[in-house]
Amino acid sequence: MGKAPIKPRKEIKVERHSGISMLLKWDEKQNKYTEPQNSKKFRALKCIKGKKDSRMFYTLREAMDWRNAYSTKDMRDNHKPKSPLISEVWNRYKEAVFPSLEKSSVETKLYRSSFIQSLFAYRISDITPSHIDNIIRNAKGKTIKDGYKKRYNFDKELEELRVLFNWYKENDDYKCVNPILKRHYAMGKIKDIPVREKKMSPEEFVTFLKSLKQNCDALFYDLAITQFYTASRIQEMAGLQKGCVDFTQEQLTIRDVVVWDRHRKFGYLKERPKNGEVRYCSINETMKQSLLRQYNSSKCNYVFQKNGQPLMYRDVQYNYNKALKKSGLFPK
Repeated sequence: MGKAPIKPRKEIKVERHSGISMLLKWDEKQNKYTEPQNSKKFRALKCIKGKKDSRMFYTLREAMDWRNAYSTKDMRDNHKPKSPLISEVWNRYKEAVFPSLEKSSVETKLYRSSFIQSLFAYRISDITPSHIDNIIRNAKGKTIKDGYKKRYNFDKELEELRVLFNWYKENDDYKCVNPILKRHYAMGKIKDIPVREKKMSPEEFVTFLKSLKQNCDALFYDLAITQFYTASRIQEMAGLQKGCVDFTQEQLTIRDVVVWDRHRKFGYLKERPKNGEVRYCSINETMKQSLLRQYNSSKCNYVFQKNGQPLMYRDVQYNYNKALKKSGLFPK
């Protein structure tokens, strides 16, 4: 079946406010146009000497203020080229920036672009700090209502929008004023991010290893041993290839890195660590036993694998946390 046709936009005049109308939203359930509850939009129209100009606003007060302050000087600005739509700037930004980014970074940016997409119908010159205020209020209210416990703030979404405006300013219009202000980050705060002490004492680490060995598969004990002695990120250990293990020279090459997607599943193998530098680590006797055990049992090119497939982040997370809980170190 094809998609249902998009209903045309409809507006109604606001009583006792000449030149201002409210946009109605099509309600599929009621099969009619209804007044939006959370994200109202108002169109203000001004006509001077037969020439018309209009703007969109989130609040009636902003629409009234714009009409009252409008003058013939503003009308002359209509002869200037209009600024592009946010959707147009976003598409050009993606074409220019995304090819140089890692796939995981692109995925993250797209995931955090909700604020940008909510402004697609607006021209970049029309966006004011008040628009951002309303977006944050609506998003924050919905998050609290839906009970998303892992949401602490909207800093990342605001940062993506700020970056987009800065990119436009640098490449298209140096006079463009970025509407993202410090107050928006404060407005978007829902709760404090908990501070956790992630550092283990030597005694705690030994306890953790013992618990890992007793309660989990040997794979994760060997993984933790190698990670510890090479001081590596877990992505580097999960991406360790057989060709990077030299038992003759007793040396590891830390080069390949696993990139997990947003759902913590295997995404792809990257050929450079986060800092871009290849490292070489000596293999001591304890590491050698762990590496040999996994190297010889591996069913693919990955040293640390499960059933011939690269490790998923949640498998590592589950087993490490299991060992912490069994040893009494969780959630510290």
